[in-house]
Amino acid sequence: MQPRERALPTASSSRGSIDVVDIEGAEEPDSSRGESGGAATGPGTSSGGKDEAGDSDEDDEDGDEDEDEDEGEVEIKMSIDQALKVLEKELGTPKRLLRRNAKILYCDALFEESEEPRTVETLTRINSPTENKYIEVHFSYHSRSRMYSIEWFYTLGYKVFSGEPTPSTNIRMFEGRSHASTYRRQGWRSITYAFYDDENNHWRKWKHIEVFSVDVTHTGLVEVHEALWGPLAALPPDASAADLLERRRALVRTLRYTIACEDGEVDSRPGRYGSPQGQIGWVLEAANDRWLARGVRRACGFQLERDPDDEVKGRRDREEAAKEYDDDDDDDDDEMGDDDDDKEDEDEDEDNSDEEDDSE
Repeated sequence: MQPRERALPTASSSRGSIDVVDIEGAEEPDSSRGESGGAATGPGTSSGGKDEAGDSDEDDEDGDEDEDEDEGEVEIKMSIDQALKVLEKELGTPKRLLRRNAKILYCDALFEESEEPRTVETLTRINSPTENKYIEVHFSYHSRSRMYSIEWFYTLGYKVFSGEPTPSTNIRMFEGRSHASTYRRQGWRSITYAFYDDENNHWRKWKHIEVFSVDVTHTGLVEVHEALWGPLAALPPDASAADLLERRRALVRTLRYTIACEDGEVDSRPGRYGSPQGQIGWVLEAANDRWLARGVRRACGFQLERDPDDEVKGRRDREEAAKEYDDDDDDDDDEMGDDDDDKEDEDEDEDNSDEEDDSE
């Protein structure tokens, strides 16, 4: 099954775009906590106090929203803000360290209703708190239910830049390309993509077959991590189990996707069902198979005991689903063939009847 060329659907409802929106509010950073504190603290360490890492309700007040922002854009901004806030607490950084360094460069968002995105495209820039580097992240998403089918696809990619910030990437460079080739130019790299391969079938012939790829590599994860936090210290050969586990979590946090890092833990979907990582109901895995979680673990250099069996089961489920659709198509063809035979019999009976009438 080959990916189809991607085209973002249009909608008649109001939908706008915003340029360079600060994730953080108007509050000035506390002068008692300099940028050097964030660099010294780094990921996975404690900054030495609840007040340092936590935010009070007062700190969360970002002021009045821009009057030009529509509801979808506000939802996106709030979700990113919430995700970065949680990450700051997990890392033990000074509060707002990441939010001060994150900007939405482009946002085009259409929601069916609150927390249910239909068509979203964002370009976000994260400036490194420790290095003279920054990262741009592009995300394109579409999900819409119809009477007999569901439109669904997304792509997620990134690029690491060195030096002073330059004008943002032209968003048009991602248009008109297949899912697999969206991030194959100008230094961009794919993290993952997924879509329903319906083979252009619609209505009752629509096929519910999930196609996906996890493209991020261990080298890519380390590159992103070091761009934000500086060189990643090499683990000694006799590293403890606790140190190995923390390294796993550090790399997993780079993607901001909550997955199990040891047996007994559970993979969770981001932004769904009250997740603290944002309240938008993104669908990144359409079926029950946690292929994205497995792919991230593989890129981080480890797998859980259950992963091989789950991968085999997921592949078998997709193959069986595809076979069921093929069988249904054969049944439809047989029914059409029977209808054609019946029509031929009816035509033949009519011809015979006409001949009898003529003979009379």
